[in-house]
Amino acid sequence: MGKHQGPTFWAEQIRRCRESGKSQKAFCQDTGLARSTFEYWKRKLQKTAGSSHIVAVPVEKMVRASLPLRLHVRGGYLLEVEPGFCQQTLREILEVVND
Repeated sequence: MGKHQGPTFWAEQIRRCRESGKSQKAFCQDTGLARSTFEYWKRKLQKTAGSSHIVAVPVEKMVRASLPLRLHVRGGYLLEVEPGFCQQTLREILEVVND
């Protein structure tokens, strides 16, 4: 696999690894990723996620966008929130991933 950069790519790989049920070693071998690079990004994203804070924004003050809002959250999760999302569902998801 070629050289990949950026937190979005690596957050997706970490999520795929976790969902695969495979060890990091097996996942990296199967996907052609360098294990050392995988582990570097996993640590980096966990550190970044640990320093994040959730800030409540009243819905009436949010700018309505036509594109999904992308949220990188603790544990390497990437959430895409479509316009017109259910606020309660988003709250519940954020509670789960922040535990």
